[in-house]
Amino acid sequence: MIRATAVALSFAALSSGAAGAQELQSCDSSAANAQFLKMPVEESVRSFAQGAITMIELDTFGEPACCSAYVMIVYPSPDDPFPRCLLLTQGNQLGYLSTALNRARAAYDPARGLTVDLPVESYAETGPLPGTVRLTVNQADGTVTAE
Repeated sequence: MIRATAVALSFAALSSGAAGAQELQSCDSSAANAQFLKMPVEESVRSFAQGAITMIELDTFGEPACCSAYVMIVYPSPDDPFPRCLLLTQGNQLGYLSTALNRARAAYDPARGLTVDLPVESYAETGPLPGTVRLTVNQADGTVTAE
């Protein structure tokens, strides 16, 4: 499991057998840009927790060719009036082969927060490697975890 705030970063293996590492990094990167909003918007932007948490799919137009899909997570900060933002990547600033926010499943547990199971495909030499990243956003302590 990884825990991250807007500044702290960590790594862990993807669940469901997908190979590689994942990283939650600050949105201060070239990939975290509105010009990369994946279309159609109706399928690539989802709000949760009565609009307090938003996840946004981004695609850097196929560059790098293997790994251009990212997910931006915007969530409330318990210490600030402004929201925090993290970018889900595979590490080394590479995205995924694909993400499917429109097929993500969400559940809320008062003790843990909002959990979203996000289908992803990672790049492998033998072809796409399907998996799931489980994102948990805890509004009470302002953390995002991925496992």
